[in-house]
Amino acid sequence: MNWLFRGKKVISRLFLTLTFLWLLLGAAILFPGTTPWLPGGVLLVLALGGTVGQVIVSRLSRTCPQFTADRLPDSRYLVAVAGSGFQRHSHRVPESWFGDNFIIRLTEASRVAGILQNASVDFQLCVSMPEHPALHAEKLLGLQAFFSRFGIQPDRIQIIDTALDSEDEMEAFEQYGLPVIIVSNSWHVPRLMLFACYRQQPALPAPAGQLFHMPRMRGFSGLLPSAGNLQLLECALHELAGILQAFCKYRLLRRNLSPK
Repeated sequence: MNWLFRGKKVISRLFLTLTFLWLLLGAAILFPGTTPWLPGGVLLVLALGGTVGQVIVSRLSRTCPQFTADRLPDSRYLVAVAGSGFQRHSHRVPESWFGDNFIIRLTEASRVAGILQNASVDFQLCVSMPEHPALHAEKLLGLQAFFSRFGIQPDRIQIIDTALDSEDEMEAFEQYGLPVIIVSNSWHVPRLMLFACYRQQPALPAPAGQLFHMPRMRGFSGLLPSAGNLQLLECALHELAGILQAFCKYRLLRRNLSPK
């Protein structure tokens, strides 16, 4: 199914990023007579897109509460870290072979593991890192070095190299046969929890990173676009597309499995 994955990536890169704005501008330049509204549409997206992205990401990031010690109904868990961010570098120590965004997730996983250890609850820790599957040993070394600072034993740590997207990750985590504590960015956890719900997989959310604020308009300056705000728009579009895809897929699957 690599062709399907690559196709989805191409579509998302073309239409769910700012590349789409460049495509619209190109169309406006090439066909000025037939698309007089395109420049205005692009300016409108630039002016309001960042605000819309902030609103959506803020809502998503506040959907799931932070993981706490009073939510442990089972005796054993899989602490599952979704995403990617491995960056091997010969001039860095192994525990620094991760991107900044990934370190946020790994730190939250360490906090969750500490809660489980203090509560004498057994657990395994599984991290999804699909990039560079040939460097499995290096990735494991980096994770062991990183988690050792939090008192997590190396034999608890495992890696998944084969999950290409969020649904693949949830399917891989399910293979452990344990209730899952899902660790990812605060705005991404709702989509993973949706996959878990559709798969009837016992799961608890552990959102990592900041809670995004609702945008505040301060006169005309609030309409001025910024790279950070427009990046939030990209993030929001990706998450909404992923949620919609999951909803449609499992709705169709349920309909096909229902008795005629």
